[in-house]
Amino acid sequence: MRPGTNQEHTKNYNRRVVLEVIRLHEPISRAEIARQVGLTAQTVANIAEELILEGVVVTRGRRQGQRGQPALELEFNPNGAFAVGLHLDRDLLTAVLVNLKGEQQRIEHHPARFATPEEAYPFMRRAVESLILEEGIPRERVWGVGLALPGPIQAPNAHSSVPSSEQNWVRGPVRELLERELGLPVFTENDATAAAIGEHWYAAHRNVKSFFYVYFGLGLGGGMIAQGQTYQGFAGNAIEFGHIPVRHDGPRCKCGGRGCLELYTSTNAMHEFLRARGLQLSSEAELVGLSTRDQHHLDAWLDYSAEHLAPALVTIENLFDPELIVLAGRWPRALLEGLMVRLETLIPPLRMQQKPYHPPIVSAEVGEDAAALGAATLPIFESLAPHQGQLLKHPVSTSEAEGGDSSTKKSSHFRPTLPSSASLALSGTIAT
Repeated sequence: MRPGTNQEHTKNYNRRVVLEVIRLHEPISRAEIARQVGLTAQTVANIAEELILEGVVVTRGRRQGQRGQPALELEFNPNGAFAVGLHLDRDLLTAVLVNLKGEQQRIEHHPARFATPEEAYPFMRRAVESLILEEGIPRERVWGVGLALPGPIQAPNAHSSVPSSEQNWVRGPVRELLERELGLPVFTENDATAAAIGEHWYAAHRNVKSFFYVYFGLGLGGGMIAQGQTYQGFAGNAIEFGHIPVRHDGPRCKCGGRGCLELYTSTNAMHEFLRARGLQLSSEAELVGLSTRDQHHLDAWLDYSAEHLAPALVTIENLFDPELIVLAGRWPRALLEGLMVRLETLIPPLRMQQKPYHPPIVSAEVGEDAAALGAATLPIFESLAPHQGQLLKHPVSTSEAEGGDSSTKKSSHFRPTLPSSASLALSGTIAT
């Protein structure tokens, strides 16, 4: 059944349309906005007045050189509001504060391991409050917090079972608990998808409409941008790249499967491989300084990793036909480059030769903070960007039809339609 128009959301949709036009074409008068978007002058005037009072839009002055009373021009105020992005990895919390254009104001890294959710939530609250306090931002100007998590997120309840390697960690309503801790709206996303969003919005190749993103954390994640949108799948957990089975006779993975890819190519896999050869490293940074005597152990692991990763990437090529494959994570750049050199040799013989296009494999430009930056864009996009779904009534879920808990009606798992070259770009650069 097709959903109908939800009139109560029309005003909110019009507000976002007006704000987008101001952002794209500033400075611009109310009359010009009305002509562009097809709204009445009074409707635009009312919306503009609200935006000015909220500080999201400011007046520039009156345009000169016109007959009669010059029109008052409006401009977007990027510092009218802010958002926070959190990336909770298994051993590190990254927190970033951005303005409405997605421009980074402050970033902090907090090494930590959390045995229980009770330890993690207050830690995240302190990180958010530290960003806001250090930058002197009034709390009411923070529109929300995006949280990137290294594992499956169960929509629509925003329950999480992350991280898979810490079985005593989060298995509950992450968004709800964190919102209670912060007193701010929270939007959740898988960290690899969030990092792909960050790469899409902040990197030089942000106008590439389709690319596959491989994220090397302690585990291995994947994200897919398809035709300018995040590819989510039915339950919001598509692209569990690290849990593709690559060895039917492989060891049991902590996810419950067997022979998963991340057992052979991930930070955890690398440390386990090197430990078995007598190398105990406390961080990935130590890899750069390995002596010549020990370098061959790292080379052996790169060979081992690439051997398992290459067929998985060819499978991705055949399934999704991306324009690029982007490799990223917390590894030193030299390590990623060593892996890419091996993949360039291993992948071509595995490819379907009749295909007219094969995607190049490139290293990410945004780097290890991409997941936090991508998460920070979630509340901004949700608050600002107009999309047709805001005008539609949400279909009734099975649980609602059967009298389920009404608290599950709103999904906090974010599924954005990313800005295209003809739309707004949160990085502040607009393609024309």
